[in-house]
Amino acid sequence: MLTQVNRIIQDGTGNIYSCGHTRCTATSQNVTVPWHVIGTDSVNSSDVYSFSIETSFVCKVSGAGVTSGTGLWSKGFVNNGGQGETTDMGIDSLNNFYVVGTFQGALDLAATSPIQTLHLFSNYKAGYLGKFDSSGNMLFQQRMGDGNQENSPSGLKVDADGSIVLVGSFQFGLSLGGPTLTAQSYSQDMFVVRYNGTTGAWVSQYQVPFPQASIVKDPIRMGVSSNGIFICGRFWGKGVFGSQVIGQGISSGPDESFITRLKSNPGAPDDLSALWVTECYSVDKQSSLSAYDVVSNGNVVASTGTFSAQSQFGTKSLNASGALSFLVLESP
Repeated sequence: MLTQVNRIIQDGTGNIYSCGHTRCTATSQNVTVPWHVIGTDSVNSSDVYSFSIETSFVCKVSGAGVTSGTGLWSKGFVNNGGQGETTDMGIDSLNNFYVVGTFQGALDLAATSPIQTLHLFSNYKAGYLGKFDSSGNMLFQQRMGDGNQENSPSGLKVDADGSIVLVGSFQFGLSLGGPTLTAQSYSQDMFVVRYNGTTGAWVSQYQVPFPQASIVKDPIRMGVSSNGIFICGRFWGKGVFGSQVIGQGISSGPDESFITRLKSNPGAPDDLSALWVTECYSVDKQSSLSAYDVVSNGNVVASTGTFSAQSQFGTKSLNASGALSFLVLESP
């Protein structure tokens, strides 16, 4: 069994939440798969499996005082023989937390009521969004997309007004609650969407095309501050951020990375369009460059990742004799 943790966050009282997924391959019938165990709480499945299965989980651990590190609760999301992954999470001022991820099959974030199950039976994965209180009780859940096209939400942040901002990738077409987004054939585009943090209702969205069979690659990460929404990720080919086009070519080049700033106005109308984008790429076009995460405190934007050889970061150039980490600092 493989367990992967994708995000760790801390609430206002010092408690720690983590999310991710577990995977197990079972070749015999009537096996019991211990999805996730923390403290004395466990979630299990005894269905018949003959292929690799993934299921999402989230858990809460005490992070303060003499009980620091004690498991408070954990929750595994029922997938009914399908697959699921929790890619990111965020927390609001009331210590409610939100999870986002992908699934294939059927998903029930409450793990108790079939009425609330998100049904999806297709060859593609769809995204999901869920909200929980600090005790792990589900407040709402919803599916992103109709399951007829692949989409993968990979970043989540809670804005200052309590709204939820998500970023991810999709192919073909995607309905997030507003107008349907459409990508060119064989391309994979980026989406940004805002939902009401109380009801989960759609507020606004923005699409970044990666045309001519170009693709933006997961995970795409995001930071939110008073100065806007900041996103970093990696891509292959070309990307169109409003009037700015990035990309050194689509013939045989390696992965490149980007950092972009979007407008952020939670009020109506909400404009999520790109203000600027910085391209990061290998000068010799032989080495891949990956951006892993981005944060902003309103005064500076920081992004981390790896690069090798001679690489260009906007107007700055760095050289490396092997694979090295980088830290990019920019003014908002």
